[in-house]
Amino acid sequence: MAVRDGGAFGRELRRLRLTAGMSQAELANVLHFSKSYLSKVENGAKPATMDLARRCEAVLGAGGTLVALCEAAAAAAAGTTAAATSGAATHSGQQGRVARSPARASLPMPRQLPARPRYLIGRGSELKMLTALADAADGHRAQFTVITGPAGIGKTALAISWAHRVASRFPDGQLYVNLRGFAPAGALVGSDEALRGFLDTLGVPPGQVPSGVNAQAALFRSLTAARRMLVVLDNARDADHVRPLFPAGDGCVAVVTSRSDLAGLVAEGADAVAPGLLTSADAEELLAERLGPGRLAAERSAARDLIEMCGGLPLAVNIVAARAAAYAGKAAAPTLNDHAESMRAARSRLDELSTGDLTTDVRAVFSWSYRMLSPSAAALFRLLALHPGPECSVAAAVSLFGQSFDRTNAALAELSAAHLIAEHASHRYGFHDLLRVYAAELVSEVDDVVTRNTAIERLLEHYLHTAQAATVCFVPAWVPLPLAPLTPGVVPEGIATGDDAQAWFETEFQVLLGVIAMAVASGFDRYAWQLPWTLRTFFDRRGHWREMEQVSLTALAAAQRLSDVAAEATARRGLGRAYLRLRDYDAALIQARHALVLHEQDGDRLGQANVHHDLALLAEQRGDQALALHHAQQALGHFEAVGGPAAQANSLNTVGWFHAMVGDHGEALECCTRALELFHGLGDVAGEAGTWDSIGFAHHCLGDYEQAATAYRASIEGYRRIGDRFYEAGTLVRLGDTSAAAGDPEAAGRSWRLALAILDELAHPDAEEVAERLRGL
Repeated sequence: MAVRDGGAFGRELRRLRLTAGMSQAELANVLHFSKSYLSKVENGAKPATMDLARRCEAVLGAGGTLVALCEAAAAAAAGTTAAATSGAATHSGQQGRVARSPARASLPMPRQLPARPRYLIGRGSELKMLTALADAADGHRAQFTVITGPAGIGKTALAISWAHRVASRFPDGQLYVNLRGFAPAGALVGSDEALRGFLDTLGVPPGQVPSGVNAQAALFRSLTAARRMLVVLDNARDADHVRPLFPAGDGCVAVVTSRSDLAGLVAEGADAVAPGLLTSADAEELLAERLGPGRLAAERSAARDLIEMCGGLPLAVNIVAARAAAYAGKAAAPTLNDHAESMRAARSRLDELSTGDLTTDVRAVFSWSYRMLSPSAAALFRLLALHPGPECSVAAAVSLFGQSFDRTNAALAELSAAHLIAEHASHRYGFHDLLRVYAAELVSEVDDVVTRNTAIERLLEHYLHTAQAATVCFVPAWVPLPLAPLTPGVVPEGIATGDDAQAWFETEFQVLLGVIAMAVASGFDRYAWQLPWTLRTFFDRRGHWREMEQVSLTALAAAQRLSDVAAEATARRGLGRAYLRLRDYDAALIQARHALVLHEQDGDRLGQANVHHDLALLAEQRGDQALALHHAQQALGHFEAVGGPAAQANSLNTVGWFHAMVGDHGEALECCTRALELFHGLGDVAGEAGTWDSIGFAHHCLGDYEQAATAYRASIEGYRRIGDRFYEAGTLVRLGDTSAAAGDPEAAGRSWRLALAILDELAHPDAEEVAERLRGL
């Protein structure tokens, strides 16, 4: 039946078509009507038919409006205009977002969500976030959320669990598709295939599905424009993969999961949720859920070892739990400790996390992400496994890769977007433990020994040259090691000031320890002794004396393997200083004497000067101040012959200090005043701070407490600027002594308490002496 509607039908049809983003030609193609006829209907020049109205309803999701307009026109023609008009108004206003409208009641209502995951632990905050995001957009706009993260983090489990929780909020149904964006080659579900599946589910006859993704997407938007639906798009490869699959209705929500960061969608307004690794407590809870709390409690230590080896990756923890649960109730079933021992003994932890199923095998799911990388990003991913971690700076990555900054940054960005590495801090990248294992397997399999060793040496060069530059900024009196020119491709960090140097040392502390171990393991003994030497001053100032001892032992062994006398002497000096700080004076004396003999054999006067300086400090600790002054004067003679101004100034200060220690306070002040004059303009904050401390001590001994306190405060300010906690504590103790001698016990207590806090932090035995002072107040 044709109905002449006076233009109301045409106007509504045009509005709905434009809302759906379709041209007349696209809609005509979908409806199997001519464009000319459709144009005339929209203009009111041709009558609408009930068949056309129903087809338009199916395509545009009009909520019954077009059918009602046809019914109203037919009723008017039959003399029942008023009733028909009332019915049209009712239909037109029926846009509720909770109950289904009568016009939609006969349409398909899909329920495509996969089964709810049985175990979902530690995702409470993410579930609340997803709900809050959906609430914020409820009924006002279509809401899109991306859930991103590395393989095995539990993105799909989170999305499906949440979808089941809120399914009742979407009365027009829930659509789901696994797009297999990171599956093996050939398994990808393209946008067109997914759209055809959705259209089929929504009742579009195969013959009415238009050709081309754009037309199909327009039809899908039309069908969802007036509906309240949830669409879960799982395992998307990239933003373009899912854009055609987004619904159009204000009551619709789309949730996308992907290993890519989908930054384009986020930039367009999508919300982002990034589930993290499981905490140890959450991982224990997951094991308890799967194995029972009794078994977990009985083998808690082994369970924690397994959790640590899984690195908090939910997939890995679930695999471990499934393996352990498989033997439950069987005779001679392996214990959790057996499973932990197997994982520790395996050639690779990934072998123990193999399931034989490509969708759950950890190595396999990692491989899907790796295969999607460009050749450049894949090469960097492998080489990053050579870095000892825990984090790698961009400049270190450039040196390791041997490529330009631009190319390295592009590869890092690609790896980060694929969640194969993570940017833990600004421009610092790290692996998840299991991804590091996977990358290490790849670099051994794909890259030959020459490639690996060349990359390692570039990385060692990066850290050695940077550490040396930092130490020069840190201690202007420090004499640099003679280093070979930089290899092309090696880029040190840009360090220009003492503050830069201190920040770099603090940031890279754990990395540097790993780099030294890597140098030994790779057979690069030259770096294995040079790197510890460049770190000695930082370790000393920050109280890392145990680490200083260990790396000095490493340096000594490397120097002896090289039969390098100068290197051995240098390593022994570092070891001796560590023993001195640790109060093992006999061991310190042995190392210093060995170093002195080696420097004398080598004719190295600068080395001899430094050893005499260390021997002076050692004699002071043993209580022989006269011997300490003798060694300090020996050192000064060598420094005046071969040292620079900063070295001479430091040595003058040391001589002045020991003059004060033996009671010659006038000579002490003269030496220290000359030292300050030499320090002027050198920027050696540590040297000046030490000299002010000596001046303060001399004034204290002379009874000039006000001048002593002024000098001590200048010293403390300097030590705080460079972060030298140990020497700051020593000067604070002496400032407290001066305050006590001046009759101000309150000020003395403040200084001593500050010193005690530092010494306790450093676990230094001098803390007890300070505590005794405080008890005496």
